[in-house]
Amino acid sequence: MPEQPKITDWRTFNPAKDLVYEAPRQNSHRGFGIKVKVLDDAGQPVDMYHQGPVLRMPFGIGEMEGDYGKKYEATFSFPGYVYDENAPGQSTFPSDPEMEAYHEFLHNWDEFTLELATSKTQEWFKKKYSREVIQELYKHMLKDSTEPTKYSKLFRTKVPFRYDKFSCGFFDSKGNKVSSDVIQRGSKVVALVKTT
Repeated sequence: MPEQPKITDWRTFNPAKDLVYEAPRQNSHRGFGIKVKVLDDAGQPVDMYHQGPVLRMPFGIGEMEGDYGKKYEATFSFPGYVYDENAPGQSTFPSDPEMEAYHEFLHNWDEFTLELATSKTQEWFKKKYSREVIQELYKHMLKDSTEPTKYSKLFRTKVPFRYDKFSCGFFDSKGNKVSSDVIQRGSKVVALVKTT
């Protein structure tokens, strides 16, 4: 029987306690990603999903050519972002505490994963690497904006696409299934994100 995925509440989620980390698959040209699972109620590792708050998709669904055909990705920005000139590099959301908390959740998850990878370089990579090297190789969840005085950091995910069709669903605010075409530049969405 296939494993049942688990939808996790990001507000109470603790990556140090709730995740099972596997040794990463490394690609010298593309860095590395660390595959993770979450434990279900029976203590078995299963795929994890989390649902964040309403985010904006400034570019719609991005399409590109991959090694084996078309690939799609979703890039999310964080509404309510205000640049703080006294704290460059940090995002603030003075009018939206939940957005601030979600942004901090993703940032802290990145930081924890970097610390973990740095502590396990010998085990995972058979070689000792500094945090600076790991930082360069690691695929961060949060990406810096090219215009940080105007735009928040970006959160990028793949949109599943196999056999010439999307293998995920798209729904309107009433729960009706819709075409992916309804997602345009600037659309606001709530995404169910799989952690891999």
